[in-house]
Amino acid sequence: MNWISVSALIAATVALIFSIYQFNGSSKIAYVESNVLIAEYSESKEARGELDTKIKEWQANINTLNGELEALNTELVEKAEGWDTQKREAHVAKMQQKQQELGRYNAAVNKKASELETELMEPVYASINSRMKAFGKEKGYKIVFGTVQGGNILYGDEAINVTWDFINYLEGEME
Repeated sequence: MNWISVSALIAATVALIFSIYQFNGSSKIAYVESNVLIAEYSESKEARGELDTKIKEWQANINTLNGELEALNTELVEKAEGWDTQKREAHVAKMQQKQQELGRYNAAVNKKASELETELMEPVYASINSRMKAFGKEKGYKIVFGTVQGGNILYGDEAINVTWDFINYLEGEME
């Protein structure tokens, strides 16, 4: 079974569930725009800010290593003609070592950034999920869908979009 078939099957299932709940007048449904929720929720902003600060620090180190590599390259281009073969080879080896160091550091930064993002965002997601249950029960929703870009809910009437109601609930602005 290919991805298109699986996606179509999932979309059809979601549409069927949506239709069933829509026609049953006593069942309330809603949806939340997940990307807006993550972008606007204060705890998420704080976690993203902390992650961004750390990434900027790491990027500064990458920039320093790049600068060192560029300086070595410039030196090679400008002075290599006057060097003997041994000095040229030593310089090229030093550049290769610096390039490998940069590659290893880049890989380590990417791994650490991914780990830090998971560490910072997991509690935010857990909080959102538990508070969504309370919000849904309090408001009498039978189901609350989350939309994601390119996801299964391609359209939802704004009347059932509770994104900002939920963000306000999370921020403690609802009664």
